[in-house]
Amino acid sequence: MSRVTRRKKRQSRFDKVLVVSVLLIMMVLVSVEGRDLQNKQSAYAAQKEELQMQIAEQEARAQELEELKKYVQTDSYVEEIAQEKLGLVHSDEILFKLQK
Repeated sequence: MSRVTRRKKRQSRFDKVLVVSVLLIMMVLVSVEGRDLQNKQSAYAAQKEELQMQIAEQEARAQELEELKKYVQTDSYVEEIAQEKLGLVHSDEILFKLQK
């Protein structure tokens, strides 16, 4: 074989090794990045679940407040507050007070 032929074969092997090395490095980088993305995805999924639970709690609280708002506008609420805070009674009721 001539020098040129040996040089071409050597260059060809070097090129193949270089291409394989670059491909292996790229595969390693892609797998590492993929693992990082999976970890981020699981963290985001957990955060999404937590936020959905908070939304459900706040919707339930909003419903309770709406019911309280309706109750506050009724006459029975006004009577209850008048009896508790002001000590008022109906005309046919008798109020017993404990003496200390």
